[in-house]
Amino acid sequence: SVPLAEIPRMTPLATRMRTRLPTGRTLLLLLIPGLIVLDLANGLLRVGLRIEGLPVSPGELGRSIMLVGSLLVMATQRGIYFRRLQHFFLLALVLGLAGPINSLLLTGNVAGLAFDLESLFKTLYGPALIILFTALLLRFDLQFIDVMRAIALWGSIAGVGLVMFKLLDIGAATYGEYATAHKGLFLAQNDLGLGLVIALAASSHLLFTNLRPRRFLVLGLTVAGMLTLGTRMATLGAFAVPLAVYAVHLPGRRTRRKLFAHVFAGLTAVVLLSVVAATQFRSISSQSYQLDKFTSLASGQLTRVLLLGGAYSYVSGRGAVAHVIGDGALRYQVGVAGQLPFKDGRALAEVDWMDLYGAQGIIFVTLIYAFYLLFLFRTRAISEREGPAARRTLAVMLGLFLLHATLAGHALASPLAAGLMAPALALAWIAQRKTYPVRRRLSGATRPAREPAHAIESER
Repeated sequence: SVPLAEIPRMTPLATRMRTRLPTGRTLLLLLIPGLIVLDLANGLLRVGLRIEGLPVSPGELGRSIMLVGSLLVMATQRGIYFRRLQHFFLLALVLGLAGPINSLLLTGNVAGLAFDLESLFKTLYGPALIILFTALLLRFDLQFIDVMRAIALWGSIAGVGLVMFKLLDIGAATYGEYATAHKGLFLAQNDLGLGLVIALAASSHLLFTNLRPRRFLVLGLTVAGMLTLGTRMATLGAFAVPLAVYAVHLPGRRTRRKLFAHVFAGLTAVVLLSVVAATQFRSISSQSYQLDKFTSLASGQLTRVLLLGGAYSYVSGRGAVAHVIGDGALRYQVGVAGQLPFKDGRALAEVDWMDLYGAQGIIFVTLIYAFYLLFLFRTRAISEREGPAARRTLAVMLGLFLLHATLAGHALASPLAAGLMAPALALAWIAQRKTYPVRRRLSGATRPAREPAHAIESER
């Protein structure tokens, strides 16, 4: 139950917008799977259809509009659902600006400041969108299943696109002409691979919660896209993620009917994965490049060891101030490139914690990691309404997101991956606030408690 006094008030503009929009689910679909259209538009422009004089790409424009919307929500909303998120964002913004300002004072490079700000807001894009989706979910009373469906749909659309692009030979190979994997018109293959892993976790949860033919189809399309993409994260995740989500659904299932349903779903998913994998194995096995990448991974060799070594060599020679507040993104990347014999201009370690430490300093990177780790504890409140399996699935999604950020990057500073996690984390934030409301002077009346959503879903 939620005190009425804790529900954020609607502005007149928001009231008019609410009457014009069909449902909150429509807006949710526009903000999650709808972004695939922008990513495809980026690819179309990159392959030779660039509009002369276009200052930004469609993806940059769309995500910038969402970022501005998040900032407007943060500036206008009040209440317990937003206060701590606002405080964190402002603190992270101040800490993140310290390095770029220090670099500007030392170098006088104004153009470099613009690059630093762009890199900083890519990292803050995820936390900002959590604020935006918190307002959206509260305003339209959207539920856990609505968000999971939207994220799963994102994965199936991306999967269909990847398969079709490869069949029609549209776009580019993932690793170059000497490899069989294909990324189609998508530009950031590692970001896309992590996004597909997150989407596969959502579609697996929906499937194991309630067996429906269309949910098998959504999962299969996502897996097909991941195997077509061919990155190590996507290929391994196509098998590991459904098994992990299946495992978190097993505890607490005691009746024969539920046990049979889970065994049937598990076996069907394994068969589906095997069939899709068999269609890809022949082409993958003929490419020594991809096999060598998996062999190096199995032997414990990380491709980013040399990049990490160059980044460490640069940051270890900095002064004490730079360790605390960073150098700004441009100065850090130029410094890392100077330590590598095979890089010119700018270079990254491509590991989020090192790149954030180099650009914004130790306090900033600690704050960002603490922010996301905090949601692991806030997922406990999801169990109150959605059941323990939903909480564990959300923990799996967040765990994979943070693991990728720690080992391979392209997560915390990726608008694609961080933006896809944002609505799920907003659910955990709202659920924790509803379960453990903060006492205020004006408590007001309370809404009647609802039947848990996982109980409703199991009856359908």
